[in-house]
Amino acid sequence: MVRRWATIGTDEAYRATTSIFNAIAKLDESKKQQATSVCQEAFEAAFVGKSLKGVPDTLIESMANLGTPPLTLRVRRGDPAAFAQAAQSLADPKTPEATRTQLARLAGELKDAPQYPDLLEALLLIAKDSNAKNPLRISAISALANFDVPKVPEEILRGWPQFPPELYPAAGTVLASRPSSATRWLDAVAANQVTAEQMPPEAIRTMRLHPNEELQRRLNETYPQFASIDLATATQKTKELAAKVLDGNGDPYRGKKLYRELCGRCHHLFDDGGRVGPDLTGYQRDQLETLLRNIVGPSLEIREGYQMVRILTADSLVLTGFIESEQPDQIVLRNTDGQSVTLERSDIEQLEPQVLSLMPEGLLEKLDDTALRDLMAYLRSSQPLNDGT
Repeated sequence: MVRRWATIGTDEAYRATTSIFNAIAKLDESKKQQATSVCQEAFEAAFVGKSLKGVPDTLIESMANLGTPPLTLRVRRGDPAAFAQAAQSLADPKTPEATRTQLARLAGELKDAPQYPDLLEALLLIAKDSNAKNPLRISAISALANFDVPKVPEEILRGWPQFPPELYPAAGTVLASRPSSATRWLDAVAANQVTAEQMPPEAIRTMRLHPNEELQRRLNETYPQFASIDLATATQKTKELAAKVLDGNGDPYRGKKLYRELCGRCHHLFDDGGRVGPDLTGYQRDQLETLLRNIVGPSLEIREGYQMVRILTADSLVLTGFIESEQPDQIVLRNTDGQSVTLERSDIEQLEPQVLSLMPEGLLEKLDDTALRDLMAYLRSSQPLNDGT
C-alpha cells in the first residue's frame, strides 16, 4: 500500500503514507523494526528513477523518526554526508551490486551530484572495472552524462578500446549528449584512436540533433546521411528481400548471434535483448513481408508509445528517447541506452517529437543472402532456442 500511494504522488496519497509511518512509530519495538524495514523499502521502490521533489517534509520526517533512513533516501534528500558515503559505497566492490547500481543511477539524476568529485571518481572507477558486471558498468557510464566536465569524454575515450560492445550504447549516449563530447569522438576517429563504426547508430542520430554547424559538417563527413526511404521503395525492397529469404533455409542459431548484434541492443525477444524499442516477442513475426518492411523503413510506421523525442536541457544537454512516464513537475525518459532518467520540467528548454524512428535504416544492407536467411529464421522462430545462451 505504501508503494502504491507513494507512486500515485498526490497530496492525499502522501498524507495517507505519512499516517502509516506515524502508526508504525507507535508499535512495540520488534514489530516496529520489521514494519519500518518493509515500508521504507516499498517507499524507496516507488521512487526508483524519480526525484523526491514534491514529497512533503512531514512525510520525510515521519520516516526519519523511525530510525536512520536508507542511504539512497538520504542521498535523494540532498544530505552532504550521504553523498560522501554514497561515493565510498559506489567505489567499494563489497557493496551489494543492487545498491551500487541504484546509487549510480542517483548520481546520474540528481542536480547536486556533480558538486561531489568523489562521486565522479567512483563512477569512472566502475566504468573502467573489467571485473564489474556489465549492468553495473552501464549504469555508471550512463550517470556520467550528469557531469559536464572534460574529464568525462576523455576517460570514456581512453577506456573505449577495452570496452566490450555491450557498453557502446551507454558510452555512445554520453558522448552524443553534448556538442563538446561529440566533437571529441570525431577527433578520436580522425586520429584512429577508435573506429567510427563502433558508435551505435542511435547515438549518431542524437549527435545530429545538436544545433552546431561545425559539428554537423564533421558528422556528415564521417557518417554520410542517406535519404529517408519512401513507402513505394520500401515495399519494392521488401519483396526483393522476401524472395531471397524464401529461396533457402536459414539457421536460427547463427541468426540469434546476428540478432544480438543488429537488434538486441534495443529490442527484446523472448528473454534476450534491450528495453529501448518495442518488445518483439508478441509481434507478428510470422508475417515475413510485414517484418521486413518495418526493418527496411522503420520510420514509415512507428508503434504508439515509441515516438522519439528530443530534449534540450538548460545546461545544453541533448537527450533522445521515449517518454516513459510524466507528472506535472517531471518527466521520466527512457534513453537510447535503455536507462531511465528523471528530468524536472523546469530544467527542460525544449521538448520536440521526432518524425524519424530511433531505429536506423539500412540494417540489412551489410548482410549477404545466407546471413539474411539466418536472421529471419531466428526472428520468425516461435519459441526460445535451447542453445545455452
